[in-house]
Amino acid sequence: VPVDEGEGFSAGYEQFDPAESNLDQVVGTPIGDEECWAYQGESGPCAIYAQVMAYEGMTGQDIDPEKMIEIAEENGWYDGNGTTLEDMDKILNYLGAETEAGMGGDMDDLHRCLENGGRMVVAIDGNEIWYGNSDVYAPNDPNHAVEVIGIDYSGEEPMVIINDSGTTDGHAIMVPESQFMDAWEDSGCYYVEAYA
Repeated sequence: VPVDEGEGFSAGYEQFDPAESNLDQVVGTPIGDEECWAYQGESGPCAIYAQVMAYEGMTGQDIDPEKMIEIAEENGWYDGNGTTLEDMDKILNYLGAETEAGMGGDMDDLHRCLENGGRMVVAIDGNEIWYGNSDVYAPNDPNHAVEVIGIDYSGEEPMVIINDSGTTDGHAIMVPESQFMDAWEDSGCYYVEAYA
């Protein structure tokens, strides 16, 4: 569900700033991958956008997400409302990427994938990223997908850097590890690891 910034959104949201980080302590390529971010507009196609952003980041190719939405609908991977966990890798596969999907991902999995030049698409409870404390929102379920483009270890707490198509300024957003894990755990830490 995309969020309108006018609804009290983006409290404390920070974007990755290479000038304020020690790049030796950053895994992934958030500076380049930030350029692949796109805003999804209407709610629903977040997983398709996340896959397109991941593929563009890995290959440098320009992919039209609207075309991928059509292909996903034709193949039953997207129903206009959302994408099932099982179908969160189908567009990446269609484009030719190698993927491995699974439950129970952790920070080590994210780190290893990024370090090896891959990209990670994860299912999260978007409310926990957008609003912080999602206890207000029930149920706690995976209602959103984002692309992980980096981890910044240079501060007190590691920051997971994501491209989030669900907000109007969602490129290279830094989410504290603890907050990210809370949001990710609502999907059983479901992930799609992708390599070009």
